[in-house]
Amino acid sequence: MVQQLVRLRTGRATLGGVASLLLLSGAARAQEAPPELVAGAVAQVIESPAPAPPTPRHTGIKATLKAVPRDFMHLPSRENLLLTGIGTAAALVVHPFDDDINTHFEGTGSSDAFFAPGKYIG
Repeated sequence: MVQQLVRLRTGRATLGGVASLLLLSGAARAQEAPPELVAGAVAQVIESPAPAPPTPRHTGIKATLKAVPRDFMHLPSRENLLLTGIGTAAALVVHPFDDDINTHFEGTGSSDAFFAPGKYIG
C-alpha cells in the first residue's frame, strides 16, 4: 500500500516536473530576438587571444624561501587582528556550553551518519 502511494506521488511529481519544463521552454523561446534584428546586426569581430605573459625571472624554491619572510611581515594587520578577536570572543562565549552540545549530538543517528565517511577518508 505504501509503495503504491509512493509511486503515485513520484508519478505526480514527475508529471508536474515535465509540465513545468515544457511551460518554461516555451517562455524561453519567446525571448529570442526577432529575425529583422538579427539580420541587421553588425558582424562580430573575433580577435586572437593575447600572448601569455613572460615567466618571471626568479621562480623556484630559492625565490619562494626568500619571499616567505616578507609574507610573514604582512600578517600583522588590522583585518587579521579583527578576525582573530572575533574568533577568540566566539570561542570564549561557546566554551562553557561545549560539553552540553557534545552530549546532545553524541549518539544521534544523523550526526553518526554525517561523520561516517570520516572513518574511511581520514
